[in-house]
Amino acid sequence: MHPYNFRDIADFAPTGRPHGNNLWLPLPEGLRAAELLAALEDRGVRLTGPEPFCVGSQPAPQAVRLCLGGANSRDALTQALKAVTETLQAPPPTPWRTL
Repeated sequence: MHPYNFRDIADFAPTGRPHGNNLWLPLPEGLRAAELLAALEDRGVRLTGPEPFCVGSQPAPQAVRLCLGGANSRDALTQALKAVTETLQAPPPTPWRTL
């Protein structure tokens, strides 16, 4: 297996606790969480969108939660992070248009 460079995902500025199992990944301008989630689901990668972590009436940020402890193995985590990075580098076309 080709080794994954974890700095690739770092280029997208995820945040989290130093020894935590989860990262919060803000999305690049113009990319919606729902689009990313659908594209990754097609690749067999499931992430959590922002809505379950929001309270109040403020709109949810365009971000996703990466659960690093949910993978079955280090190889599975590596492949999932690679898929996330590749999808962020070449995002799916958006059906949304600003009016």
